[in-house]
Amino acid sequence: TKYLASISELLEFLLKNTAYDVKIFILKLCFTGVAPCYRDFLAK
Repeated sequence: TKYLASISELLEFLLKNTAYDVKIFILKLCFTGVAPCYRDFLAK
């Protein structure tokens, strides 16, 4: 899961630098099933 770890780190970095485009990017990942765990975060 080295790949998943790097994805998680990337998402964490992007979340720290929150911008509209970043949220759209994460939403796309969520809808493609890449990052389902972020759906709850974005729903808040």
